[in-house]
Amino acid sequence: MKRIRNTILSVVLTWCMVLPGVMVSAENMDNVQVNTNEENQIATDGSENTEDTDETAEAEAQTENIETDIYEAERNDLANSWRYENGQRTEQSFARSARAFREFTTWPAVSGMVAKGIDVSQWNGTIDWQKVKNAGVDYAIIRCGFGMNQTNQDDTKWKENADACIKYNIPFGVYIYSYATDTSRAKSEAEHVLRLIKGYKLKYPVYYDLEDDSVRNNVSEKTIGDIAQTFYDTITAAGYKAAMYANTDWFTTYLTDSRFAKWDKWVAQYNTTCTYTGKYQMWQCSSKGSVNGINGNVDLSVDFGASDSNQNSNTEMKVEEGTYAISSALNTDKIFSVSGGSVSNGASIVLTGQKNTPEQRFEISPAGDGWYRIISEKSGKAVDIPNASTASGVALHQYDWNGTSAQLWKFEDAGNGYYYIKAKAGTYLEVKNSTASDGVTIQTAALNRSNAQKWKLNLSEYRPVEDGIYTVGASVNGNMLADVSNGSVENGANIQLYTSNGTFGQQYAFTYVGNGYYRIAPENSNKTLEISNGSAASGANVQQSGWSRKNWQLWKLVDAGDGSYYIKSKMGTTLALYGGNTANGTNIQAESMNYSTGQKWKVTPLTGQLLQPVKDGSYVLTSAADTEKVMSQVKGNIQLGCFEGSSTQKYSIEYTGKGYYRIVSKATGKVLDIESGKSSAGTNIQEYSWNGSDAQLWRFAAGKNGGYCIKSKLGTFIDVKSQKAADGNNVQTNTYGAALTQSWKLDSSLANEQENIVADGTYTIASVGNSKNVLDVYGGYFGSGTNIWLYTSNNTAAQRYEIKHMENGYYRIMVEKTGKVLEVAGKSSKNGANLQQYEWNGNDGQLWKFVRTGTNSYYLKSKLGTVIKAASEKCEAGSNVELGTLNESSNAQKWTLQKQESYSLEEGTYVAKSALDTSKLLDIAGGYTTNGANIQIYQYNGSTAQQFKIQYAGNGYYRIISAKTGKSLDIYGGYTNDGTNIQQYTWNGSEAQLWKIVDLRNGYFYIRSKLGKGLDVYGGRSTSGTNVQLYSSNGSKAQSWVLKKLK
Repeated sequence: MKRIRNTILSVVLTWCMVLPGVMVSAENMDNVQVNTNEENQIATDGSENTEDTDETAEAEAQTENIETDIYEAERNDLANSWRYENGQRTEQSFARSARAFREFTTWPAVSGMVAKGIDVSQWNGTIDWQKVKNAGVDYAIIRCGFGMNQTNQDDTKWKENADACIKYNIPFGVYIYSYATDTSRAKSEAEHVLRLIKGYKLKYPVYYDLEDDSVRNNVSEKTIGDIAQTFYDTITAAGYKAAMYANTDWFTTYLTDSRFAKWDKWVAQYNTTCTYTGKYQMWQCSSKGSVNGINGNVDLSVDFGASDSNQNSNTEMKVEEGTYAISSALNTDKIFSVSGGSVSNGASIVLTGQKNTPEQRFEISPAGDGWYRIISEKSGKAVDIPNASTASGVALHQYDWNGTSAQLWKFEDAGNGYYYIKAKAGTYLEVKNSTASDGVTIQTAALNRSNAQKWKLNLSEYRPVEDGIYTVGASVNGNMLADVSNGSVENGANIQLYTSNGTFGQQYAFTYVGNGYYRIAPENSNKTLEISNGSAASGANVQQSGWSRKNWQLWKLVDAGDGSYYIKSKMGTTLALYGGNTANGTNIQAESMNYSTGQKWKVTPLTGQLLQPVKDGSYVLTSAADTEKVMSQVKGNIQLGCFEGSSTQKYSIEYTGKGYYRIVSKATGKVLDIESGKSSAGTNIQEYSWNGSDAQLWRFAAGKNGGYCIKSKLGTFIDVKSQKAADGNNVQTNTYGAALTQSWKLDSSLANEQENIVADGTYTIASVGNSKNVLDVYGGYFGSGTNIWLYTSNNTAAQRYEIKHMENGYYRIMVEKTGKVLEVAGKSSKNGANLQQYEWNGNDGQLWKFVRTGTNSYYLKSKLGTVIKAASEKCEAGSNVELGTLNESSNAQKWTLQKQESYSLEEGTYVAKSALDTSKLLDIAGGYTTNGANIQIYQYNGSTAQQFKIQYAGNGYYRIISAKTGKSLDIYGGYTNDGTNIQQYTWNGSEAQLWKIVDLRNGYFYIRSKLGKGLDVYGGRSTSGTNVQLYSSNGSKAQSWVLKKLK
């Protein structure tokens, strides 16, 4: 403070001394001198100097703290402004810029608007720029970074966003958020921008984002002008246009240095209108924009001509080959079109409203030396200047491509994403009279850079059909379809016309690959429709080949206006019928467009039987190559096997949508699955838990012999190893082929059969090779090991078999006469093993499955794996019977079952005399009436204890009831061991109380339990009181009985 006073005093004294008329006495001067010296003395006083130094230090410290705070905010990107608080976007209204109005979610319609834009940064996250483009965004301003030139202050999404804008032809500029408080920092911020935009061509300026409160609170109006000037000069010296960004309040009350008046401005004011009264080129109108492809809100801006200032005039531009709609800058809703959709030479090129029709889409492709051709999608003709005129005012038309200068064009940058289209003749395309009305012609003119000469190329992604499976039929006869000749899978296989037959060779997968083009792949081969040798000549053959994405494999569907399409190659020719014929076998080729019916096609999505040929339900999948073989699951693997009625051979086929099914095992609930999801031929097919992957989805189409081909979504087909339909052969994938092993019949009737496909009962088993001959126990002998052979049917018990289902589809086959069962001798699994009868013990050699042969006969398959067959293929009486490997062609392995229900005895009351001594009768010991009373033989005494009522119980079995007690003959405990006691017991219907009475045809009967063994007199003794027991059949007198009917 003392210094301030000294300074003021010195000024006052000087003023007094120089002004005329002012007298200063010596005394006064002395006083002044004295005072001056006093003040000087005071200035050197220690305490006063300390006070002054403290104040200076405090001010310097405060400045240093401010600088530190700003630096920290910059380093951590902690912006504070009307939009940010500590780096976070805020929702407060900024009163200084009239943000109290509602914000737009889309761009307002305002006068003078040239384009609609957005500005983005890393805070907008990952952006889908294709969707942004499609949403109608014309340009973008991208934040490249913040603060000084340090890599850690680059915007993390800058390069990603910039590269995407280039990819999708979206014009863009950049901005940097400033923290600069002096010119050195401003220069560093400019260098920051230049480092990042190097190599990029900007169509909008570099914007200096001036909004941070820390700058406004600490930097004067002049200094901020110096800062902006430094930034501006550095950017423009590098060849770029610089401009300023701020809100209306800043531009009005803070950025008031005169230099700001000459710089382009981007004004932020979130309002229904921009109220800024100065000149500006862009208005940021909202922070609440909603644009498809961007999550959350995004800033919206309106361009009133900002882009023009950063363009070099008439810069030739490279245009990506593609299909475009060409719109006018006069009105973006008005686009290039062939008048009336004509396909004729000479049809005018006019401006019309958008209808998304093929006459409004044009294929732009390089023609060499930087020139391009512009071809109408619908007509295939080129945009052309009549007579190759170089004059202005010549109306454009379309004409067959001839490659002259009248059909060659260049594209020059007109700014803001627009182009001037320059003819090789030197003139430019413009809208006649600058009138954006329907039907106005497009003509040639000298360059004048008006909006009538500016055109925007809007890349077309027109997709007339969604990805899916289709048939391609002749328009004049939809039942005649494009067909892969002979269903071939080979490269070069011809494409022809053929009557619809439901096969995969007539179904095509259409896959959109971009810019209006599709890949068309036959479902049988997974290859691609292509023009042979890539020829562009009319008449070139159409074939299939491996996918390579070449132009001759890319096809566009051009609406013919009558529900059909021209299928146009990127080579320029179109799919056509040779000579316009529709007969079977007519060749399909590529021809120059002539718009005939022979070039029109019905592209029809699969519906009805083609889409869903199989009804949901339960099926057995039988090989068309051998209908005796079905898909069978063995320990999770799928192989061929004879049908045994097992749930492991039954599948539920369930539609999942879009033509695909899943095939679910009835046994496990798992689905048919291609191992490891491999698409290569030869991959194993297994069962696996459902996961919905392509490896578990299947399509059905007509196959051979009434079957279906089953195709995986991975592209391969269900087949069997080596294409041999042999028992046990593995089921696997294969490429499509003509083999019957790729055709499968779906049998719902078999799926409904129970696993025990043969009902329990008594049967004869006859040879299919000679139906007069049946399985027979050699000599009718009782002994275990007795051979089984073929013998002429004689209706004896040695030829009747009691068949009983045990478990898991296996049966026991018991000889009615002997109670013994059919068994593979030695439990051998070798070919030629003998078949014999043996006492039941339940080993695998005694368990049998009845496997359908496909007719009304069966294979009798041992659990050991072999089947019963007539030895040496001889089905004659006396031929031996043995086991062998299944051979479907042999009748010697096939057997028919004839059910027998033998009534060997009339119902009535009988006495049973032992063949050991006919005076000894079956008797209830002591005539007891209690359960468990013993059964013996005893001397005839005429009592009712020796009389039994024999009553038929069904299926050849009888119950034997005591006439005295009413109780039933019963095997103790239901045991089957030799020597088990026979007793009487209350009737309960168990097998221990059911008896087969076998006529031995010698006056005697054998009384055999349903459990397998028969009544036997202990030790073959004939004395009264000898016990009666259960015992294995042996044909002895101890097991033979005379049955005499009493009444």
